[in-house]
Amino acid sequence: MAPSLERHEPPDPWSGSEPRIEGLVSEGPERFFLLAGLPSGDPVRVQLHRVSATELLRYFVVSD
Repeated sequence: MAPSLERHEPPDPWSGSEPRIEGLVSEGPERFFLLAGLPSGDPVRVQLHRVSATELLRYFVVSD
């Protein structure tokens, strides 16, 4: 039997509908929150964090 690979997509946490970004708020120095609404209508508030350029480079392929 020949080996084979089948590609399986990971489960979609949003069920095909990503949250709608509604705003960005600041609560004090360097405290930012992203406001969004889930497809169910429930509000979501996610705190954003500072990221350095060095940290970002780990997630992107940069070519010359």
